[in-house]
Amino acid sequence: MLHSIPELLDAAAANLGTTGNAALGRRLWVGGLAIARWRQGRTVPREDYCIPLAQAIGVDAEYIFACLVLARRKSYKGHNRAYWKRQASPECHARSIETIDAILGKPALERRDVEDCFRGQRES
Repeated sequence: MLHSIPELLDAAAANLGTTGNAALGRRLWVGGLAIARWRQGRTVPREDYCIPLAQAIGVDAEYIFACLVLARRKSYKGHNRAYWKRQASPECHARSIETIDAILGKPALERRDVEDCFRGQRES
């Protein structure tokens, strides 16, 4: 189970009570255009957005970071792949996953392969 970037953004928006990319961007200290690109899968947030995003949702920044690394697929070979999948797993971050699922009102989709969830995204 893993949350996609759009799911993380939806959880942040719901938790903050914001609507629209511009409003969410203001709360995360980023432009609304960047939020739109993240939602569309055109880019992936940089690491420095992990903490504001985690704080907006109310979860561990490590879980957000693991989701971003997997989305970015930079170091996604061999032991690195297994490590980051484990970091994003319910065994490591059950509370974070449950919190996001509760905010969204649905569980994260079970993914056959993480690459399918984040195909075509690049870092911004």
